[in-house]
Amino acid sequence: MRREAEGASLPSHWLLLNSITLRFFLVYELSAADRAAGLSELTGLLERGQLAHAVARRLPLESIADAHEIVERGEAVGNVVLDVA
Repeated sequence: MRREAEGASLPSHWLLLNSITLRFFLVYELSAADRAAGLSELTGLLERGQLAHAVARRLPLESIADAHEIVERGEAVGNVVLDVA
């Protein structure tokens, strides 16, 4: 049985009070220049230790089917990482 994704809720009142603007986009539709600029900024944040990945689960590559099921069921808060080495 496939479960439909639930919608996200945003704190709209807080966003309005703090003049926060959210802009949603699909990374696949970025121009090459915009993608390069984003990668450069993200790389800098990672190098300075200002950005951390939330790894929820680590599994061996052989458990790839289990990893997909964990993600589909929404059991992991963070990334599900497969070790390939």
